[in-house]
Amino acid sequence: MLHMRPKNSFMRAIAHSASTVPDRGIGYRIRPVRPAIESPSPDGRMRLLDRLRQAIRTRHYSYRTEQAYVDWTRRFTYFHGKRHPQELGAKEVGDFLSHLAVDRHVSSSTQTQARSALLFLYGQGPGRPTPLARRRCDRPDAAKATRRSSRRPKSASCCSRCAESRGS
Repeated sequence: MLHMRPKNSFMRAIAHSASTVPDRGIGYRIRPVRPAIESPSPDGRMRLLDRLRQAIRTRHYSYRTEQAYVDWTRRFTYFHGKRHPQELGAKEVGDFLSHLAVDRHVSSSTQTQARSALLFLYGQGPGRPTPLARRRCDRPDAAKATRRSSRRPKSASCCSRCAESRGS
C-alpha cells in the first residue's frame, strides 16, 4: 500500500494530531474542572452564591450538584425580584415551588431537586436556620417520630396524641 501524503497544511495538522493523541476508548470523558471561588464583593465579603458554593464544596458534594443548587438559588432570587433569600421565608419558597408546578409544569423530580436546593440554602448553606423544617406539631413527644408502618393510613398524624385528639 502506498503512503499518501496529505494535500494541504490543514490535513497535515489533522493527521499529525490524530497520531499523537492516545486512544482512550469510546466512553472516555474529560471531567469538568471546578472553577476557583474568587469573586468577593467590593466591601470584601463573599457573595451569597459564592458562599453557597463554598458550603457545598466543604461537604464534598458533586460538581453537578453544586451547579444545580446554585442555579436553583439564582432562579429563586430572580423569581422574587432579586430580593436576598435572607429576607424571604417559607411562604416565598412555597410560592416558588407552586409556580414551578402550576405555571412551568415541571416534573415532580424537578420540583424535588428545587426543594432540596432551597432546603440546603436555608438549612445547611450560608443562611439562617430553615423556615422549611418538617415539624408537624408542637408536642414534645412528636420530636421522637418513628418510622411509619406500612399498615398505617397515609392520613395518620405525626404522633399518637394528635391522632387521639382528631378521633382517628
